[in-house]
Amino acid sequence: ARHKVALIVPYRNRWRILEQFLFHTHKILQRQQLDYRVYVCEQAFNKTFNKGIVMNGCFKEILRAQPDIDCVIMHDVDLLLIDDRNMYSCPKYPRHL
Repeated sequence: ARHKVALIVPYRNRWRILEQFLFHTHKILQRQQLDYRVYVCEQAFNKTFNKGIVMNGCFKEILRAQPDIDCVIMHDVDLLLIDDRNMYSCPKYPRHL
């Protein structure tokens, strides 16, 4: 694999959308020859959804569990990649995919 990537997906109560996202995204990431893990992160408690806190908490846990990760990509569950030329790689500087 060219890069070791963690993909953070904040999630809440959208099972069918999550299924479609995972089915679609796994195919693309495999074609891009990445060593990747998808982390679906849910918010504890039944309060107003705070995507920022969910992503930050997940990021901290990933760094603890997998310290040798090359990069982390924060992704919305309802966005699908439609062009394989948009590489989920690990550039030198952060970027918006």
